[in-house]
Amino acid sequence: MQKQQKDYYADLDSRMKKFEPQQETIDGVTGSVQPGETEAFNAASTQFRSGDYKSAAASFKSFVAKYPQSSYQPTARYWLGNALYAQRDYKGSTAIWQDLVKQYPTHPRAPEALLAIGNNQIEQGQKAAAKQTLQQIISQYGGTEVAQSAQSKMSQVK
Repeated sequence: MQKQQKDYYADLDSRMKKFEPQQETIDGVTGSVQPGETEAFNAASTQFRSGDYKSAAASFKSFVAKYPQSSYQPTARYWLGNALYAQRDYKGSTAIWQDLVKQYPTHPRAPEALLAIGNNQIEQGQKAAAKQTLQQIISQYGGTEVAQSAQSKMSQVK
């Protein structure tokens, strides 16, 4: 009888965990994730990897709106910016990345977002703005690989 009751509670516990927040590490940052978040994020990521940037952008936008407190927020915004960039929406991608840097300045994707903004600015011929962005990366995130990339880009921007 005790074994049966123990098995019952173990089964109930495993079923309930599906509806409870779980701890996950996303881009090196550990946080709480609600049920459905990981699946929604992975679906959008799959669309992006398959080259369906329009659907990926829509999925990431939906994710950002649906899960505002998600630990996936900075990463989802980063990939939303990339999906918009892939569609040549430079203004939209820059705005998304700027928001990411403003809201999550210490997140590992923040310097990458700044570098993407700098690349956007270079492609649009905004050399002064690009230099300023690259300099921001070097001063704010010095010693990182992204800062080294920014340093080498800086020498290309004349």
